[in-house]
Amino acid sequence: MIDIEDGDYVICADGGYDIAARAGIHPSILIGDMDSANVHDTESELPEGIPRITVPSHKDTTDTDLCLQHALEKGLMQVLIIGGMGGRFDHSLANIQNMIGYTKKGMSLMMIDSRNIVMLLVNDSTVIPARENYKISLISHSEECRGVSISGVEYPLSDYTLRSDFPLGVSNEFTDDAAFVKVEKGELLIILSSDD
Repeated sequence: MIDIEDGDYVICADGGYDIAARAGIHPSILIGDMDSANVHDTESELPEGIPRITVPSHKDTTDTDLCLQHALEKGLMQVLIIGGMGGRFDHSLANIQNMIGYTKKGMSLMMIDSRNIVMLLVNDSTVIPARENYKISLISHSEECRGVSISGVEYPLSDYTLRSDFPLGVSNEFTDDAAFVKVEKGELLIILSSDD
């Protein structure tokens, strides 16, 4: 479960409002074409004090992209996407593409659901704390990820080239309290997944 703290800016994309409302989360703003939210007809269906940006359903961008644009415009550079992998697979892939695009604009993004955590590393390194019952996978999103290293896991790599057409980095096990991950060049997806 994610704890929403005072001062967090909560953007709900369309039907995300319904999920937030059920969880007792008061969004800072609602953005989207309202094709999947239960707030279609009148402003009065939203509690007072929640701004809304409504866009046409026929558009060249996704609701998630609109939310990320809004966050960027407000200078919010650390973004957590909750539930962006639920439902349709095409939406999940589109959200990963959004993560890549906005990482290149300087944002730090993470996408989570009840069993997965997705991060993106571009020409950088990071430390990933181990999580109980979670495996760690490294997936090359770019055609190649060069200079990939990972330690603190059962199957370490050192200065390896991962390719987008062979999933060598799937389902590794933590052996230490954290894993060190580095990619010298490329777009590397880091995915923590639980079988539970």
